[in-house]
Amino acid sequence: MSRSDARAWIASARSWALGVALVGSALWLASIFDQHYPLREWLFFRYLVSWAGALAFGLASLSVGNLVVTALSRPGERQDGHVTLSFATGVYVFFLLTFLVGLVHGFGPLSFVLIPVALFAAGAKQLVRDLLAWRVRRRGLPWFEPLSSAEAVAFAFGAVALVFLYVPTLIPDNTAYDARWYHLGLAEHYAAAKGIERFPEGPVFAAVPHLSSVLYAWAFLLPGSELFDRVELAAHVEFLIFLFTLPGIPALVRYLVPDARARATWIALFFFPAMFLYDASLFVASDHIAALWSIPTYLMMARAWPDLRPSSCLLFALQAAGLAMSKYTAPLAAIFPVFALLGRAVWLGVARFRRTTPGNAWLLGPATALIAGLVLTAPHWLKNWCWYGDPLYPVLHRHMNPRPWVAEGPLWYAMYDVESWSVKGPLPIKLQAVWRGLREYSYGLYNWADFHGTFPIVGSLFTFGLVALPFLRGTRRLLALIAAGHVGIAVWALMFAHDRYLQPLIPYMAAAIAAMAILVHRTGRVARVGLWLLGGVQLVWGLDMVFWPLHKMTGKSGMALASDFFGQSYHKQFEPRTKPFEEYARIGESLPDGSKILLHHEHVRLGLKHRTIWDWPHFQFGISYGSFGSSRDLHRWLRENGVTHVVYHAERIYGDDSIAGDLIFHTYVKQHLLRVRSISGRMVGEMPDEVPAAERPTVFYFGCGSGPASGLYRLPDLSASPLTAPGFPAKPPPEPRTALTGDPVPLLDAADRAVVENRCPSPPHLPGFVRVAGSERLSYYARQN
Repeated sequence: MSRSDARAWIASARSWALGVALVGSALWLASIFDQHYPLREWLFFRYLVSWAGALAFGLASLSVGNLVVTALSRPGERQDGHVTLSFATGVYVFFLLTFLVGLVHGFGPLSFVLIPVALFAAGAKQLVRDLLAWRVRRRGLPWFEPLSSAEAVAFAFGAVALVFLYVPTLIPDNTAYDARWYHLGLAEHYAAAKGIERFPEGPVFAAVPHLSSVLYAWAFLLPGSELFDRVELAAHVEFLIFLFTLPGIPALVRYLVPDARARATWIALFFFPAMFLYDASLFVASDHIAALWSIPTYLMMARAWPDLRPSSCLLFALQAAGLAMSKYTAPLAAIFPVFALLGRAVWLGVARFRRTTPGNAWLLGPATALIAGLVLTAPHWLKNWCWYGDPLYPVLHRHMNPRPWVAEGPLWYAMYDVESWSVKGPLPIKLQAVWRGLREYSYGLYNWADFHGTFPIVGSLFTFGLVALPFLRGTRRLLALIAAGHVGIAVWALMFAHDRYLQPLIPYMAAAIAAMAILVHRTGRVARVGLWLLGGVQLVWGLDMVFWPLHKMTGKSGMALASDFFGQSYHKQFEPRTKPFEEYARIGESLPDGSKILLHHEHVRLGLKHRTIWDWPHFQFGISYGSFGSSRDLHRWLRENGVTHVVYHAERIYGDDSIAGDLIFHTYVKQHLLRVRSISGRMVGEMPDEVPAAERPTVFYFGCGSGPASGLYRLPDLSASPLTAPGFPAKPPPEPRTALTGDPVPLLDAADRAVVENRCPSPPHLPGFVRVAGSERLSYYARQN
């Protein structure tokens, strides 16, 4: 062995020995730490699983999205914004494949693995080819160009903002009310059902677009996981989607100002402080997922504009479908692009008939977009049409035959319509609402009054920066984007005036603000001072909002919630922090696999683990207890729809069901459920196999107020809903079949149920009856079995 070989061998041996020593030292140190904070309790490993799953989702989406975008693009078109466009396209393909797998009830641990693997494999060859081509183009150049001082400061600010956004996502309790109700509630149901299925109760939020819930359903298939891990994977998927939204802002800014560097303009998004507040931040919901497609939709409009080439129109339709399939409010960001391309088609069509331009692109492009849009949104409208008899269930109930549909359906829909914030009234009132929305969208009260009050939390730069426009040059493209934003705000003010529904428009606003800032900065020093002052006022105003205790489910800020959560390790409270939503989880864990729960009069349901039927009036249109007529009819419906257990609050009356409905439900759960037990303050009962005996439909009512007169009624007489809505006034009390004129005993003998107003003096004695429920006003009884 030569001397040089000996030196190399010694150096290699030294490196190996050093590595082994350091590994041993690390294990020794870990064993010491394990005595104070057991390694098995380290949350780092669980978050590592979440990031691994999210990255698998991201790589699969990028791979297949790049394949689709490449196939539909000319070589010169796949440049700026390509990553955001590819990712957005891939996320939609991921949703489509997951939805199709769900339709055939293919959900399970295997599909959790195979869906991303299949999508990544489909585009892997093209992705590798593009990465190698990019590396060749960068040969001799640094991977990343150095940041200027201003860009470094901007990136540092953006990194801090991202930390404030990310840290709360590490805690499952950070999830919002709506997420616990239906975004994740639907995902949990689909995972338990092993597929996407029809809901027999016809719930509104299973019939509206819910692309995010399908993506979260994939997360809930995580093998060998607990509820903590599934929720965290869903939260990390949402965060990853938000991260891929950010690079779209510089791409759009460079389209608006072609010679701009714009690398740091993504931080403009954080000049909208609502980004950090309930309920417009990252709460495992759908608003930020919808916003992923906003900028790709606009950029594809710009690409398709010159000649309406069918491939470009197809890509445009795909991005717009992402918006439409996320939620009904998300297409606010697509209104201007859609009408812009329609206007362009008319222009080119007129030119074609005047023989000034050749070809039929004016027709083929829009036709391609229309057909593609119908196909790509079929998981919403076609599914609803097949399952519920209405493509927009229940919106078209006046023109179609929806199913299910109870007698109270029109009233319940009217109530739901009132709660949707849509402006009612003649045209002048609607125009006034639009003008107010355009003027005050960022500082008026457009939220639940007990959320953030009248604090202007959206961010006003998009409006107040408009004073610069008359002084700027080269703003043609910028003006179009500003128009797109204001068209969206106008429709929002008319139909969806709730501030979190502005989220799909905020990427437009952020890009417009950034472009205006670049143009103002070029104007001169004095203009820059004004720019810094305007931006500084907005920025400083919103700095402390990240600490506002506005989360409606916890009463804390995200950072305070994180402090409490991670502080539990000091007190060695390891298990409670990884057992979120325990009040529901205890119920779910107590039931056998394959159970299906009727959850009575509750929205929040995350953690129940099993398939669930909701019965809250006017958020579903298939269950009206008063329409069943008897415990026997209710039992048969529950059995026909696979219900095995009922979860409810004992004897509680909510005041939104009819007297007949409350009697029927509470009589059934009080007298017929088996093995009823109390879990987490709720009663959990098992459905019997035996059909209840027949009951007489007669009710004895004893009253002394403005309600029904004392006497004998039949259940249908008392089935009128107590709810009201415009066009649906309260109905007068019914007349008794037999009025009480003396001794109540004959009427009681003829009745199997009874209702007594609590404030009445000298109520009758009810021998043979048992109390099944009650409210402050009424007590409900049923004849004892």
